[in-house]
Amino acid sequence: MTLSGEAYFDVAKDPSRPFVVHTDAMDITALGTSFNVYAYENSKSTEATLIEGAVEVTLKSDPKKKIVLKPFEKLSVVNDDYIMPTGQQQLPSAEIFSLTKVEKEKNGFDTDEAQWVKNKLSFSNNTLAEIAEKLSRWYDVEIKITDAALSAEKYSANFDNATLEEVMRSLQLTGKFHYSVSDNNKTIIITP
Repeated sequence: MTLSGEAYFDVAKDPSRPFVVHTDAMDITALGTSFNVYAYENSKSTEATLIEGAVEVTLKSDPKKKIVLKPFEKLSVVNDDYIMPTGQQQLPSAEIFSLTKVEKEKNGFDTDEAQWVKNKLSFSNNTLAEIAEKLSRWYDVEIKITDAALSAEKYSANFDNATLEEVMRSLQLTGKFHYSVSDNNKTIIITP
């Protein structure tokens, strides 16, 4: 299966038929597992987050490199075609991918990365720029942040079936910004 976007998989174990998800940056092979894949075009990275079981990830940039994820680990790979915003440095080749632990939700089987499956938005120490990217996709709007320092501010929040207005008001209350919505409700401008 080839993926461009985001998907959550719950795969039954069948050693005779491995399940493989292909993205532009990596291939994920699963046997009896639950995992989330984030692979949007024009995004800074492609991510695979393992919830339970095991997956083996092969990097497209280095096919000999195989990484086996353990439950509640996330592999992030910098996309080859990602254009760094003006003023940011390209990562050194040693930092093309990173492996991190992710937080379990209280029930023990969910992470922030998989909350979207339950119509929940969850941010844990994310920059406003990362949140804006996620909100843009979630609500089908364009979000512009006019200040680089403001883009780097970090937020943590959880929303359950929230409207875009509810999310923006909550973030604004805890943050140091103002926002305005265009007449057609398709563009949000965030200013200091």
